[in-house]
Amino acid sequence: MARSPFIESIRTELRTRRYSIQTEKTYLYWVRAFILFNDKKHPELLSNPEIERFLNYLAITRGVSASTQNQALCALVFMYRHVIKKEIVDLNYAYARRPKNLPVVLSPQEVGLILTNQKSPHRLITSILFGGGLRISEALSLRVKDIDFHNRSIFVFRGKGSKDRYTLLPQSLIEPLHTQIERVKEIHKQDLDEGFGFTSFQLSPMLLQPTIQMISKILPISLIQRWRSTGIYPTGSQGIHKVPHGQATFNGIQGVQLTSRA
Repeated sequence: MARSPFIESIRTELRTRRYSIQTEKTYLYWVRAFILFNDKKHPELLSNPEIERFLNYLAITRGVSASTQNQALCALVFMYRHVIKKEIVDLNYAYARRPKNLPVVLSPQEVGLILTNQKSPHRLITSILFGGGLRISEALSLRVKDIDFHNRSIFVFRGKGSKDRYTLLPQSLIEPLHTQIERVKEIHKQDLDEGFGFTSFQLSPMLLQPTIQMISKILPISLIQRWRSTGIYPTGSQGIHKVPHGQATFNGIQGVQLTSRA
């Protein structure tokens, strides 16, 4: 399917401004929804009345939350400001109601109950969320070199807002993490013995053979061998949202303060 040049121009602008991939997907979703809502008319032909009608539709007909409606508005403002080069001002639309709820915070006992009913590797991931106060995406993006066993710290690379930071590595996670690293090293060794190991994707030899032949024609054999001797070690694929907040609250009760290193 051919891609829309207009949508691709928005994608290019987002990436040029170094927005996250998740923000890119979200903004493009709302831009497409806005265009479809207005019978596939080009946004250059639309203005405040169409934007207001779309935002009213989200709040009244679809009943979206205030944060979702604001997310859609941010996507449209970005599109008009940075791609179409037009400012959107003086909008008049129905605001979605923002409920005033107290945050849900898990106690250490509740987190312990969750961990008791989980199996590896999900238990290890959840333990990292609670013990280090990491977000789900941060825990799933951890690399072996981000874990400092000597200083008992975890380096979070490009966390929320593309900011780096350090956090705590609990003593109770040191042994499970060593076990996990050794386990994936063994898996990686098996991949190397079978002629794989240079990618984190599990592909069949039939699919990989054309790629291997192409690389062999371009790169010297010595470089390919060094490349294939390196490893990428996954850390898991699951997590829960409330666990890091529970640890942040627990740290506050215990008088623990986390500060970023210079």
